[in-house]
Amino acid sequence: MTSTRTKTSICNLALDVLHEAPLTDVDTDDTAVSRWFVRNYDEQLEAELREHIWKFAVTRRRILPRDYILRGRAGAIYGTLSGAWGMVRLIESWSGDLVTIRRSSDSASDHFGFLLDEDDAALLDEGGGFLLDETDISDFLAGSTGYVSQLFDQSGNGRHLVQATTTKQPIYESSDELIGQPAASFDGDDDLLATAGNMSNLISTSDGWLVIAGRIDELAFDSATATADHLLLGDQGQKIGLYARAGGNLYGFNNDGAGDTVTDAVPVLEPFVATLRHGSGTLYTSVNGRTELSAASGATSSLASLFQVGDIAGSNATDMHVFAVLAFSTPPAEEERKRIVERLMRWVRAGGAREVGWQYRYAVPSDYLRILPPRSQGVFEGDPVAFEVEAGDILTDQSGYVDFRYIRHVTDPLSMDPLFVQALAGRLATKLAHWLTGKANMVQIAAAFAADARSAARRANAIEGSPERSYANEVINARYMRGTPPYRIWPRQRIR
Repeated sequence: MTSTRTKTSICNLALDVLHEAPLTDVDTDDTAVSRWFVRNYDEQLEAELREHIWKFAVTRRRILPRDYILRGRAGAIYGTLSGAWGMVRLIESWSGDLVTIRRSSDSASDHFGFLLDEDDAALLDEGGGFLLDETDISDFLAGSTGYVSQLFDQSGNGRHLVQATTTKQPIYESSDELIGQPAASFDGDDDLLATAGNMSNLISTSDGWLVIAGRIDELAFDSATATADHLLLGDQGQKIGLYARAGGNLYGFNNDGAGDTVTDAVPVLEPFVATLRHGSGTLYTSVNGRTELSAASGATSSLASLFQVGDIAGSNATDMHVFAVLAFSTPPAEEERKRIVERLMRWVRAGGAREVGWQYRYAVPSDYLRILPPRSQGVFEGDPVAFEVEAGDILTDQSGYVDFRYIRHVTDPLSMDPLFVQALAGRLATKLAHWLTGKANMVQIAAAFAADARSAARRANAIEGSPERSYANEVINARYMRGTPPYRIWPRQRIR
């Protein structure tokens, strides 16, 4: 028999509980009762789904983290962005590839992007997740070494960082040993990546902001002349850039006819985020969000050379891992600069990163109503995943992806469990009873009708599959003596 369950039939069931006349069509009948149902039906439907675990509304799906360094659309907050490169999706509006990798076994190359969330149209509209698709890269390499020949410019300006000479390409590392994220590993000999266009495309001679997130493995050069040390990033003509010296000294350098420097300290063997800012006749350098150090410096004498990361012509090579690089033609406002640096610091786990409680942010599905306690990688009775929901996002330390179970918003009456229909009708009748009938006992009758439906649903749910038990942690194991003996039993002695 084909079901004819509709929104009107559910509302009529509620009226039947109250011994009232039915409606012809709840959406078109012009009566006080029909208008009440139109106002309250959707709200009570959603509340019933949220408050009780109805199995027909529970679904499981894989969700990808989406905590971009630059959120929103390009031009909204960071309209001065002139270049963005990294082994992770840095910008919410970017939908292209992230990196080109060359395979050592046969020198074949391919482009690789980020993981996609293929199950939810709303998430696909924003391009999926933000982590590099390392599985695709692993399949491509098939055990060979990978080399980074290109980092795509995620600003949309097409200023990609490239290296055509195979011996100068940094190694692709799928997981940095300290932070567990993919990186481009520069060898400290001659590895470098460079733009095809001049530095003037990224910053002006009087204004600009450069950011690099990385980890220095070793510093050998030790010169009091900034440009004789290791290059982190800067122009090929050595007019402006960040240089590192043995001992962990960092130079912010600008040549306005004479070489002006700002000296800071950069950690070795630890992740860092370093910035170089130029504006209003002053040069600023900062590491890991510390207060900017400054020096007077006029307009850069020339920006006619290429922008490079890691080396200049084999004479300033840096042994380091690079996670992300950003360039702004004019610096964003101070608060936005702080937010970008703080987010990068948390991403690379740099020293001094402000702890906000969680490492990853996941966007909830479009049909989400309530998240059910997740288990590690979705395994039945697996380890619990700590999380919280904030501003419509799921926050957790689980990396890669999480298989969440959640209650989805179901609006089609034909998809609803018959017991849920009774519970929803009882809920509507409970809200309507006193206003429509003026009898207090009808409220109790309707509430009992809804409670009976929920009770019957719990009994039905109990025999549909094995119940998922609570996680057996150390406290539970000790209480019920699960696990491997011997057990320690504490004496019970009262202090009077």
